[in-house]
Amino acid sequence: MYVKLINEKTIETAPRVLRADEKTYSNPLPETLAEFGYLPFVETEMPEIDGYFFTKHYESDGNKVTVVWDKHEILQDEPETVTPEESPAENVSDEPENKQTEPMESENEFAE
Repeated sequence: MYVKLINEKTIETAPRVLRADEKTYSNPLPETLAEFGYLPFVETEMPEIDGYFFTKHYESDGNKVTVVWDKHEILQDEPETVTPEESPAENVSDEPENKQTEPMESENEFAE
C-alpha cells in the first residue's frame, strides 16, 4: 500500500485512479505514485506493556511512511478518602409536616 504523509496524524491512501498533469493513471505503478509523493506504507504492531497505553503517529524517512507508537504511562488515581457525613436518615423528623389543604370548589358543590 502506498500513502502520502499529510502530517504526523494523517495519511492519504494512494488512489486507484490518479489524475494529475492532465493525465489519468489507472492502477498507477509504484514509480508513478512516487512521482506524486506517495510512499510505501509500513504498518507496525502496537506494543503491549502492562501499565502503559500507546498512541500512534506517522513518520517518513523519505523512502517510506511508518507507524510509530508513543508510550504513555497509565496514571493510577489515589483512592478517595471518604469522610463520614450526616446521613439523610438523620435529617428526617418524626413530626408530620404542617400542610393544610383546602377543599376544591368542585367538592363543595356536592356537599349539600
